[in-house]
Amino acid sequence: MKTTTDTDPRNAVTRSGPDLGPTLTVVDAPAKGAIGVRRRVVPGQPVLLGRTPTCSLPGVFTESSVSRNHAKILLGAEGPVVSDLGSRNGTTVNGVQVQRQRLEYGDVIGVGDVLLLFHEAPALMRIPRHPQLVGIGAGLAHVLEQIELVAKRTTTVVVVGETGTGKELVAGEIHRSSRRSGELVSINCAGVDDNLLHSELFGHVRGAFTGAQRDRKGLIESARGGTLFLDEITDASPSFQASLLRLFETGEYRPVGSDRSLRADVRFVAAVQPRVHQAVEDGRFRLDLWSRLARWVINLPALNRRAEDIPALTRHFVRRYAGRELAVSPELMSGLMRRGWRGNVRELQGVVERLVVASRGAAELDLAVLATLELDAVAPMSAPRFTPTHHTHAATAAAAPQVEGQRKKRVPRPGKAELEATLTAEQGNIRSTAASLGVTRKTLYRWLESHGIDVEAFR
Repeated sequence: MKTTTDTDPRNAVTRSGPDLGPTLTVVDAPAKGAIGVRRRVVPGQPVLLGRTPTCSLPGVFTESSVSRNHAKILLGAEGPVVSDLGSRNGTTVNGVQVQRQRLEYGDVIGVGDVLLLFHEAPALMRIPRHPQLVGIGAGLAHVLEQIELVAKRTTTVVVVGETGTGKELVAGEIHRSSRRSGELVSINCAGVDDNLLHSELFGHVRGAFTGAQRDRKGLIESARGGTLFLDEITDASPSFQASLLRLFETGEYRPVGSDRSLRADVRFVAAVQPRVHQAVEDGRFRLDLWSRLARWVINLPALNRRAEDIPALTRHFVRRYAGRELAVSPELMSGLMRRGWRGNVRELQGVVERLVVASRGAAELDLAVLATLELDAVAPMSAPRFTPTHHTHAATAAAAPQVEGQRKKRVPRPGKAELEATLTAEQGNIRSTAASLGVTRKTLYRWLESHGIDVEAFR
Protein backbone atom coordinates (compact mmCIF):
# COMPACT_ATOMS: atom_id res chain seq x y z
CA MET A 1 0.00 0.00 0.00
CA LYS A 2 1.46 3.33 -1.05
CA THR A 3 0.93 6.38 1.08
CA THR A 4 1.93 10.00 0.59
CA THR A 5 2.93 12.31 3.40
CA ASP A 6 3.88 15.24 1.17
CA THR A 7 3.64 18.61 2.83
CA ASP A 8 2.39 20.25 -0.36
CA PRO A 9 -1.12 21.36 0.68
CA ARG A 10 -2.51 19.95 -2.56
CA ASN A 11 -1.44 16.54 -1.25
CA ALA A 12 -3.10 17.02 2.13
CA VAL A 13 -4.94 13.74 1.74
CA THR A 14 -3.28 10.42 2.47
CA ARG A 15 -3.84 8.17 -0.51
CA SER A 16 -3.69 4.44 -1.04
CA GLY A 17 -3.88 2.18 -4.06
CA PRO A 18 -6.05 -0.82 -3.20
CA ASP A 19 -7.30 -3.25 -5.85
CA LEU A 20 -10.61 -1.55 -6.61
CA GLY A 21 -13.39 -2.99 -8.72
CA PRO A 22 -17.17 -3.51 -8.90
CA THR A 23 -18.10 -5.13 -5.61
CA LEU A 24 -21.21 -6.26 -3.78
CA THR A 25 -21.01 -5.71 0.00
CA VAL A 26 -23.54 -6.88 2.59
CA VAL A 27 -24.19 -3.76 4.67
CA ASP A 28 -27.18 -4.88 6.76
CA ALA A 29 -28.60 -8.32 7.48
CA PRO A 30 -30.38 -10.28 10.24
CA ALA A 31 -27.32 -12.59 10.38
CA LYS A 32 -24.86 -10.18 12.00
CA GLY A 33 -21.89 -12.29 10.96
CA ALA A 34 -22.85 -11.62 7.34
CA ILE A 35 -22.33 -7.84 7.58
CA GLY A 36 -19.20 -6.88 5.69
CA VAL A 37 -19.20 -9.98 3.49
CA ARG A 38 -18.29 -8.94 -0.03
CA ARG A 39 -18.15 -10.42 -3.50
CA ARG A 40 -16.37 -9.05 -6.55
CA VAL A 41 -18.67 -8.78 -9.58
CA VAL A 42 -16.74 -10.33 -12.47
CA PRO A 43 -17.81 -9.85 -16.11
CA GLY A 44 -19.83 -12.80 -17.39
CA GLN A 45 -20.08 -14.53 -13.99
CA PRO A 46 -23.55 -14.19 -12.41
CA VAL A 47 -23.79 -13.49 -8.68
CA LEU A 48 -26.75 -15.54 -7.41
CA LEU A 49 -28.64 -14.28 -4.34
CA GLY A 50 -30.93 -16.52 -2.31
CA ARG A 51 -31.25 -19.28 0.28
CA THR A 52 -30.16 -22.08 -2.00
CA PRO A 53 -26.82 -23.69 -0.99
CA THR A 54 -25.42 -22.84 -4.42
CA CYS A 55 -25.91 -19.07 -3.99
CA SER A 56 -22.89 -16.79 -4.33
CA LEU A 57 -23.05 -15.51 -0.73
CA PRO A 58 -23.67 -18.58 1.45
CA GLY A 59 -24.93 -17.93 4.97
CA VAL A 60 -26.10 -14.38 4.23
CA PHE A 61 -29.75 -15.02 3.33
CA THR A 62 -31.20 -16.92 6.28
CA GLU A 63 -34.79 -15.71 6.65
CA SER A 64 -37.93 -17.04 4.98
CA SER A 65 -38.55 -13.62 3.42
CA VAL A 66 -35.83 -14.56 0.91
CA SER A 67 -36.63 -17.07 -1.85
CA ARG A 68 -34.26 -19.93 -2.58
CA ASN A 69 -33.41 -18.39 -5.95
CA HIS A 70 -34.22 -14.74 -5.35
CA ALA A 71 -32.16 -12.55 -7.68
CA LYS A 72 -28.98 -12.41 -9.70
CA ILE A 73 -26.48 -9.76 -10.69
CA LEU A 74 -24.64 -9.99 -13.98
CA LEU A 75 -21.97 -7.71 -15.39
CA GLY A 76 -22.49 -8.00 -19.14
CA ALA A 77 -22.26 -5.96 -22.31
CA GLU A 78 -24.80 -3.38 -21.09
CA GLY A 79 -23.12 -3.07 -17.71
CA PRO A 80 -24.12 -4.46 -14.30
CA VAL A 81 -27.77 -5.56 -14.10
CA VAL A 82 -29.81 -6.99 -11.23
CA SER A 83 -32.72 -9.28 -12.13
CA ASP A 84 -35.41 -10.66 -9.87
CA LEU A 85 -35.80 -14.43 -10.37
CA GLY A 86 -39.53 -14.57 -9.66
CA SER A 87 -39.08 -14.20 -5.89
CA ARG A 88 -42.11 -14.15 -3.60
CA ASN A 89 -41.32 -10.80 -1.98
CA GLY A 90 -39.45 -9.01 -4.72
CA THR A 91 -36.11 -7.28 -5.16
CA THR A 92 -35.57 -3.55 -4.64
CA VAL A 93 -33.03 -1.02 -5.88
CA ASN A 94 -32.86 2.16 -3.81
CA GLY A 95 -36.16 1.26 -2.17
CA VAL A 96 -38.05 0.68 -5.43
CA GLN A 97 -39.19 -2.81 -6.40
CA VAL A 98 -37.71 -3.89 -9.75
CA GLN A 99 -37.83 -6.82 -12.12
CA ARG A 100 -34.68 -5.88 -13.98
CA GLN A 101 -32.54 -2.82 -13.34
CA ARG A 102 -29.18 -1.57 -14.53
CA LEU A 103 -26.96 -0.78 -11.56
CA GLU A 104 -24.68 2.15 -10.87
CA TYR A 105 -22.14 2.62 -8.09
CA GLY A 106 -23.90 3.59 -4.90
CA ASP A 107 -27.10 1.61 -5.57
CA VAL A 108 -28.62 -0.18 -2.57
CA ILE A 109 -30.11 -3.59 -3.38
CA GLY A 110 -32.75 -5.08 -1.10
CA VAL A 111 -33.26 -8.86 -0.93
CA GLY A 112 -35.69 -9.61 1.87
CA ASP A 113 -34.25 -8.00 4.99
CA VAL A 114 -30.71 -8.00 3.55
CA LEU A 115 -29.25 -4.82 2.07
CA LEU A 116 -26.30 -4.93 -0.32
CA LEU A 117 -24.31 -2.00 -1.67
CA PHE A 118 -23.02 -2.09 -5.23
CA HIS A 119 -19.88 0.02 -5.28
CA GLU A 120 -16.24 0.24 -6.30
CA ALA A 121 -14.21 -1.32 -3.51
CA PRO A 122 -11.37 -3.73 -2.78
CA ALA A 123 -12.47 -7.34 -3.04
CA LEU A 124 -10.47 -8.43 0.02
CA MET A 125 -9.87 -6.42 3.17
CA ARG A 126 -9.93 -6.73 6.93
CA ILE A 127 -13.21 -5.42 8.30
CA PRO A 128 -12.42 -2.65 10.80
CA ARG A 129 -13.51 -3.15 14.42
CA HIS A 130 -13.48 -0.15 16.74
CA PRO A 131 -15.84 0.95 19.55
CA GLN A 132 -16.02 4.61 18.46
CA LEU A 133 -14.80 4.80 14.86
CA VAL A 134 -17.58 2.63 13.46
CA GLY A 135 -17.91 1.12 10.00
CA ILE A 136 -17.03 -1.77 7.70
CA GLY A 137 -15.53 0.02 4.69
CA ALA A 138 -12.08 0.40 3.19
CA GLY A 139 -12.00 4.15 3.91
CA LEU A 140 -12.33 3.64 7.65
CA ALA A 141 -9.94 0.68 7.56
CA HIS A 142 -7.32 2.93 5.96
CA VAL A 143 -7.84 5.63 8.60
CA LEU A 144 -7.36 3.09 11.42
CA GLU A 145 -4.25 1.76 9.69
CA GLN A 146 -2.78 5.27 9.49
CA ILE A 147 -3.52 5.85 13.18
CA GLU A 148 -1.80 2.60 14.11
CA LEU A 149 1.28 3.50 12.08
CA VAL A 150 1.82 6.94 13.63
CA ALA A 151 0.28 6.78 17.11
CA LYS A 152 3.30 5.62 19.09
CA ARG A 153 5.62 8.20 17.53
CA THR A 154 5.93 11.88 18.44
CA THR A 155 5.24 12.91 14.84
CA THR A 156 2.87 15.86 14.45
CA VAL A 157 -0.37 14.76 12.77
CA VAL A 158 -2.90 16.74 10.74
CA VAL A 159 -6.41 15.31 10.44
CA VAL A 160 -8.21 16.58 7.33
CA GLY A 161 -11.98 16.31 7.13
CA GLU A 162 -15.27 18.08 6.60
CA THR A 163 -17.35 19.23 9.56
CA GLY A 164 -18.85 16.27 11.37
CA THR A 165 -16.52 13.56 10.05
CA GLY A 166 -15.02 12.78 13.47
CA LYS A 167 -11.69 14.62 13.56
CA GLU A 168 -11.73 14.88 17.35
CA LEU A 169 -12.50 11.16 17.67
CA VAL A 170 -9.43 10.42 15.53
CA ALA A 171 -7.30 12.72 17.69
CA GLY A 172 -8.58 10.87 20.76
CA GLU A 173 -7.69 7.50 19.24
CA ILE A 174 -4.19 8.72 18.33
CA HIS A 175 -3.70 9.82 21.93
CA ARG A 176 -5.13 6.59 23.39
CA SER A 177 -2.98 4.42 21.15
CA SER A 178 0.13 6.50 21.88
CA ARG A 179 0.05 5.43 25.54
CA ARG A 180 1.47 8.78 26.54
CA SER A 181 1.27 9.42 30.26
CA GLY A 182 -0.34 12.86 30.06
CA GLU A 183 -3.84 13.95 29.10
CA LEU A 184 -5.49 14.83 25.80
CA VAL A 185 -6.22 18.58 25.85
CA SER A 186 -8.16 20.41 23.11
CA ILE A 187 -8.29 24.03 21.99
CA ASN A 188 -10.45 25.48 19.20
CA CYS A 189 -8.45 28.09 17.28
CA ALA A 190 -11.49 29.57 15.49
CA GLY A 191 -13.53 32.53 16.65
CA VAL A 192 -11.53 33.21 19.82
CA ASP A 193 -9.99 36.56 20.73
CA ASP A 194 -6.30 36.51 19.79
CA ASN A 195 -5.03 37.59 23.21
CA LEU A 196 -7.26 35.06 24.94
CA LEU A 197 -6.03 32.34 22.61
CA HIS A 198 -2.39 33.11 23.44
CA SER A 199 -3.20 33.10 27.14
CA GLU A 200 -5.19 29.85 26.92
CA LEU A 201 -2.44 28.00 25.10
CA PHE A 202 0.74 29.47 26.62
CA GLY A 203 -0.54 30.63 30.01
CA HIS A 204 0.30 34.01 31.54
CA VAL A 205 2.11 35.54 34.47
CA ARG A 206 0.67 37.84 37.09
CA GLY A 207 0.23 41.39 35.76
CA ALA A 208 0.51 40.37 32.11
CA PHE A 209 -2.77 42.18 31.38
CA THR A 210 -5.68 43.72 33.23
CA GLY A 211 -7.27 41.09 35.45
CA ALA A 212 -4.23 38.78 35.49
CA GLN A 213 -3.88 38.71 39.28
CA ARG A 214 -1.93 35.44 39.44
CA ASP A 215 0.16 33.16 37.29
CA ARG A 216 -1.87 30.71 35.23
CA LYS A 217 -0.53 27.74 33.36
CA GLY A 218 -1.69 27.22 29.78
CA LEU A 219 -2.95 24.19 27.91
CA ILE A 220 0.55 23.23 26.78
CA GLU A 221 1.48 22.75 30.42
CA SER A 222 -1.83 21.01 31.16
CA ALA A 223 -1.09 18.56 28.36
CA ARG A 224 2.49 17.88 29.54
CA GLY A 225 3.39 14.31 28.68
CA GLY A 226 0.19 14.00 26.63
CA THR A 227 -1.41 15.30 23.44
CA LEU A 228 -2.59 18.79 22.45
CA PHE A 229 -5.36 18.87 19.85
CA LEU A 230 -5.47 22.11 17.83
CA ASP A 231 -8.91 22.24 16.22
CA GLU A 232 -9.67 24.46 13.20
CA ILE A 233 -6.06 25.68 13.20
CA THR A 234 -6.33 27.28 9.75
CA ASP A 235 -8.66 29.90 11.28
CA ALA A 236 -5.97 31.11 13.68
CA SER A 237 -4.82 34.74 13.39
CA PRO A 238 -1.48 35.64 11.74
CA SER A 239 -0.05 36.53 15.17
CA PHE A 240 -1.06 33.20 16.66
CA GLN A 241 0.29 31.34 13.62
CA ALA A 242 3.67 33.04 14.15
CA SER A 243 3.69 31.95 17.79
CA LEU A 244 2.84 28.37 16.80
CA LEU A 245 5.62 28.35 14.20
CA ARG A 246 8.16 29.31 16.86
CA LEU A 247 6.80 26.60 19.13
CA PHE A 248 7.14 23.92 16.45
CA GLU A 249 10.61 25.11 15.40
CA THR A 250 12.17 25.40 18.86
CA GLY A 251 9.95 23.26 21.08
CA GLU A 252 9.75 26.23 23.45
CA TYR A 253 7.15 28.86 24.33
CA ARG A 254 6.71 31.87 26.59
CA PRO A 255 3.73 32.51 28.83
CA VAL A 256 2.09 35.86 28.08
CA GLY A 257 3.96 38.63 29.92
CA SER A 258 6.98 36.44 30.71
CA ASP A 259 10.55 36.82 29.46
CA ARG A 260 11.38 33.19 30.27
CA SER A 261 10.98 30.36 27.79
CA LEU A 262 9.58 26.98 28.84
CA ARG A 263 10.13 23.61 27.22
CA ALA A 264 7.04 21.93 25.74
CA ASP A 265 6.59 18.21 26.34
CA VAL A 266 3.54 17.54 24.22
CA ARG A 267 2.51 15.74 21.05
CA PHE A 268 0.52 17.88 18.58
CA VAL A 269 -2.49 16.80 16.53
CA ALA A 270 -4.22 19.46 14.40
CA ALA A 271 -7.54 19.44 12.54
CA VAL A 272 -8.23 21.26 9.28
CA GLN A 273 -10.95 21.42 6.64
CA PRO A 274 -10.26 19.98 3.16
CA ARG A 275 -9.96 23.55 1.81
CA VAL A 276 -6.66 24.01 3.67
CA HIS A 277 -4.71 24.23 0.40
CA GLN A 278 -6.80 27.24 -0.62
CA ALA A 279 -6.03 28.96 2.70
CA VAL A 280 -2.31 28.43 2.05
CA GLU A 281 -2.52 29.71 -1.53
CA ASP A 282 -4.48 32.77 -0.41
CA GLY A 283 -1.91 33.53 2.27
CA ARG A 284 -4.41 33.09 5.11
CA PHE A 285 -2.39 30.19 6.47
CA ARG A 286 1.39 30.18 6.51
CA LEU A 287 3.07 27.69 4.20
CA ASP A 288 6.02 27.31 6.60
CA LEU A 289 3.63 26.49 9.44
CA TRP A 290 1.77 24.00 7.27
CA SER A 291 5.08 22.33 6.41
CA ARG A 292 5.84 21.97 10.12
CA LEU A 293 2.40 20.59 10.89
CA ALA A 294 1.86 18.17 8.03
CA ARG A 295 4.47 15.57 8.93
CA TRP A 296 1.72 12.94 8.80
CA VAL A 297 -1.68 13.59 7.22
CA ILE A 298 -4.81 11.50 7.80
CA ASN A 299 -7.80 12.17 5.58
CA LEU A 300 -11.31 11.42 6.84
CA PRO A 301 -13.73 10.63 3.99
CA ALA A 302 -17.07 12.39 3.93
CA LEU A 303 -20.03 10.21 4.89
CA ASN A 304 -21.43 10.32 1.36
CA ARG A 305 -18.24 8.50 0.29
CA ARG A 306 -18.64 5.72 2.85
CA ALA A 307 -22.26 4.64 2.42
CA GLU A 308 -21.36 1.08 3.45
CA ASP A 309 -20.71 2.39 6.97
CA ILE A 310 -24.13 4.02 7.43
CA PRO A 311 -26.04 0.93 8.67
CA ALA A 312 -23.36 0.17 11.27
CA LEU A 313 -23.28 3.81 12.38
CA THR A 314 -27.07 3.91 12.53
CA ARG A 315 -27.26 0.87 14.79
CA HIS A 316 -24.43 2.27 16.93
CA PHE A 317 -26.39 5.48 17.54
CA VAL A 318 -29.67 3.59 18.04
CA ARG A 319 -28.07 1.66 20.90
CA ARG A 320 -26.73 4.90 22.36
CA TYR A 321 -30.06 6.75 22.37
CA ALA A 322 -32.48 3.87 22.89
CA GLY A 323 -30.30 2.08 25.43
CA ARG A 324 -31.01 -1.21 23.63
CA GLU A 325 -31.16 -2.85 20.23
CA LEU A 326 -34.07 -1.73 18.04
CA ALA A 327 -35.04 -3.18 14.68
CA VAL A 328 -34.47 -0.83 11.75
CA SER A 329 -36.57 -1.59 8.68
CA PRO A 330 -34.73 -2.21 5.39
CA GLU A 331 -36.77 0.62 3.81
CA LEU A 332 -35.53 3.09 6.43
CA MET A 333 -31.94 1.89 6.27
CA SER A 334 -31.94 2.10 2.48
CA GLY A 335 -33.33 5.64 2.72
CA LEU A 336 -30.59 6.68 5.14
CA MET A 337 -27.94 5.27 2.82
CA ARG A 338 -29.22 7.39 -0.09
CA ARG A 339 -29.14 10.75 1.69
CA GLY A 340 -26.54 13.41 1.02
CA TRP A 341 -25.37 13.96 4.66
CA ARG A 342 -23.76 17.37 4.26
CA GLY A 343 -23.29 17.36 8.04
CA ASN A 344 -21.63 13.92 7.82
CA VAL A 345 -21.64 11.56 10.83
CA ARG A 346 -22.73 14.33 13.21
CA GLU A 347 -25.86 14.91 11.12
CA LEU A 348 -26.62 11.17 10.99
CA GLN A 349 -26.23 11.04 14.76
CA GLY A 350 -28.79 13.83 15.15
CA VAL A 351 -31.28 12.20 12.77
CA VAL A 352 -31.02 8.85 14.58
CA GLU A 353 -31.59 10.53 17.94
CA ARG A 354 -34.73 12.19 16.56
CA LEU A 355 -35.90 8.88 15.09
CA VAL A 356 -35.53 7.16 18.47
CA VAL A 357 -37.43 9.95 20.25
CA ALA A 358 -40.17 10.03 17.59
CA SER A 359 -40.60 6.24 17.68
CA ARG A 360 -42.26 6.54 21.13
CA GLY A 361 -40.69 3.33 22.40
CA ALA A 362 -41.64 1.14 19.42
CA ALA A 363 -39.59 -2.00 18.80
CA GLU A 364 -38.84 -0.98 15.22
CA LEU A 365 -37.79 2.22 13.47
CA ASP A 366 -39.36 2.51 10.03
CA LEU A 367 -39.60 4.86 7.08
CA ALA A 368 -42.88 6.37 8.26
CA VAL A 369 -41.09 7.98 11.23
CA LEU A 370 -38.42 9.42 8.95
CA ALA A 371 -41.08 10.76 6.58
CA THR A 372 -42.75 12.55 9.48
CA LEU A 373 -39.46 14.16 10.49
CA GLU A 374 -38.78 15.23 6.90
CA LEU A 375 -42.21 16.78 6.45
CA ASP A 376 -41.79 18.62 9.74
CA ALA A 377 -38.51 20.04 8.33
CA VAL A 378 -36.54 18.81 11.31
CA ALA A 379 -33.48 17.95 9.20
CA PRO A 380 -33.11 20.87 6.73
CA MET A 381 -29.52 20.00 5.74
CA SER A 382 -30.33 16.54 4.43
CA ALA A 383 -31.16 17.23 0.79
CA PRO A 384 -29.55 14.53 -1.41
CA ARG A 385 -26.11 15.44 -2.70
CA PHE A 386 -24.47 12.57 -4.52
CA THR A 387 -20.77 12.43 -5.28
CA PRO A 388 -19.39 11.02 -8.54
CA THR A 389 -19.38 7.57 -6.91
CA HIS A 390 -23.01 7.93 -5.78
CA HIS A 391 -25.20 8.08 -8.87
CA THR A 392 -28.96 8.23 -9.06
CA HIS A 393 -31.40 7.32 -11.79
CA ALA A 394 -35.10 7.25 -12.60
CA ALA A 395 -35.81 4.48 -10.10
CA THR A 396 -34.50 6.62 -7.25
CA ALA A 397 -36.60 9.59 -8.32
CA ALA A 398 -39.65 7.34 -8.51
CA ALA A 399 -39.23 6.49 -4.85
CA ALA A 400 -39.96 10.04 -3.66
CA PRO A 401 -43.77 10.00 -4.03
CA GLN A 402 -43.94 6.80 -1.98
CA VAL A 403 -42.73 8.42 1.24
CA GLU A 404 -46.02 10.15 1.99
CA GLY A 405 -47.91 6.95 1.23
CA GLN A 406 -45.75 5.09 3.72
CA ARG A 407 -46.81 7.28 6.64
CA LYS A 408 -49.13 4.81 8.32
CA LYS A 409 -50.75 4.97 11.71
CA ARG A 410 -50.07 2.13 14.10
CA VAL A 411 -52.64 -0.60 13.74
CA PRO A 412 -53.68 -3.11 16.39
CA ARG A 413 -52.59 -6.70 15.88
CA PRO A 414 -55.34 -8.53 13.97
CA GLY A 415 -56.69 -11.89 14.94
CA LYS A 416 -55.67 -15.17 13.35
CA ALA A 417 -58.73 -15.35 11.11
CA GLU A 418 -58.14 -11.87 9.68
CA LEU A 419 -54.48 -12.63 9.03
CA GLU A 420 -55.33 -15.88 7.26
CA ALA A 421 -58.01 -14.15 5.16
CA THR A 422 -55.56 -11.44 4.06
CA LEU A 423 -52.88 -14.03 3.26
CA THR A 424 -55.38 -15.95 1.18
CA ALA A 425 -56.39 -12.82 -0.74
CA GLU A 426 -52.73 -11.94 -1.40
CA GLN A 427 -51.77 -15.55 -2.25
CA GLY A 428 -49.21 -15.66 0.54
CA ASN A 429 -47.18 -12.70 -0.73
CA ILE A 430 -45.61 -11.16 2.38
CA ARG A 431 -44.90 -7.75 0.86
CA SER A 432 -48.44 -7.18 -0.43
CA THR A 433 -49.99 -8.65 2.73
CA ALA A 434 -47.98 -6.26 4.89
CA ALA A 435 -48.97 -3.34 2.65
CA SER A 436 -52.61 -4.34 2.85
CA LEU A 437 -52.46 -4.40 6.66
CA GLY A 438 -50.47 -1.15 6.82
CA VAL A 439 -47.41 -2.57 8.59
CA THR A 440 -43.82 -3.49 7.82
CA ARG A 441 -42.84 -7.01 6.84
CA LYS A 442 -41.03 -7.52 10.14
CA THR A 443 -44.18 -6.63 12.04
CA LEU A 444 -46.19 -9.03 9.90
CA TYR A 445 -43.70 -11.84 10.54
CA ARG A 446 -44.02 -11.25 14.29
CA TRP A 447 -47.80 -11.46 14.07
CA LEU A 448 -47.64 -14.66 12.02
CA GLU A 449 -45.26 -16.24 14.50
CA SER A 450 -47.42 -15.26 17.48
CA HIS A 451 -50.45 -17.00 15.87
CA GLY A 452 -48.46 -20.00 14.65
CA ILE A 453 -49.36 -19.35 11.00
CA ASP A 454 -47.27 -21.06 8.31
CA VAL A 455 -47.20 -18.68 5.37
CA GLU A 456 -46.17 -21.46 2.96
CA ALA A 457 -49.67 -22.95 3.26
CA PHE A 458 -51.14 -19.90 1.47
CA ARG A 459 -48.87 -19.98 -1.60
